[in-house]
Amino acid sequence: MGEKLIQSAKFKRDYVTLSAVTVFFLIVASEVALAIALPLYVGHENVLVRQVSKLELLSAFDAVRNRCESSKARDEGAMQVRLVAWHLNLLANSLRDGADDLTLDEIVNIKRIVKESDKLVAMADAGKWLCVRRKLDTANFIDGRLAAGKEAK
Repeated sequence: MGEKLIQSAKFKRDYVTLSAVTVFFLIVASEVALAIALPLYVGHENVLVRQVSKLELLSAFDAVRNRCESSKARDEGAMQVRLVAWHLNLLANSLRDGADDLTLDEIVNIKRIVKESDKLVAMADAGKWLCVRRKLDTANFIDGRLAAGKEAK
């Protein structure tokens, strides 16, 4: 009777040991799978974030270019809008050539430039310009030179 109990207990321990080893290897295999899959997933997320940022940049870029075309600024404001449009056209050429190679930081910097360009166009439309034409009063200088010339004679 003692032998049957020992064999019976040994038989139960084999199942417990086998299930413990199986669970251990399943846990190790799942950790290895996570260690491989997690960087791939994060890399995929970065690609998606970069693509979304690039699309936002292009839509903002097109909006500012359209705003430049429809601007009703006059005088110095019109010149300011033309300069912004010229700058954006140059930027569009470089984006057309290398848009696929842009990093997320470069996209953020270009977004900042586009936002500043939009502010410049808005200022020009509102009649506020970056530079104002000023007339130089040369009367004092010329009168002083004329007086000095008369004294020299």
